[in-house]
Amino acid sequence: MTKQLVWRAFCEGTEDVIQARKWVAGMTDVSKEEVVAELRERVYRDVLELFEGDKANANRWLSSPIRVLGNHSPVSLMETKTGLEKIRRLIKKWEQGAVS
Repeated sequence: MTKQLVWRAFCEGTEDVIQARKWVAGMTDVSKEEVVAELRERVYRDVLELFEGDKANANRWLSSPIRVLGNHSPVSLMETKTGLEKIRRLIKKWEQGAVS
């Protein structure tokens, strides 16, 4: 299994998720920390894209408490895969117009 496949499984919800999670649990070539770091970078890029490249507004949003995130700031959730997935789901809903 490649690092790219693990990345897809964790970030894009491919059908290889279970296999990838087992593989990552074995800490073969890619550590869990590396996967979280890559996911964190992807989330930041997504937020920056959402704010059309405006770093000041993206960073302001990342550091502000968000009600739908339990009044936590997104940046406070960016240390864990679970927190990063919550942010990604919120961004996807926002892009689809489901969040105001």
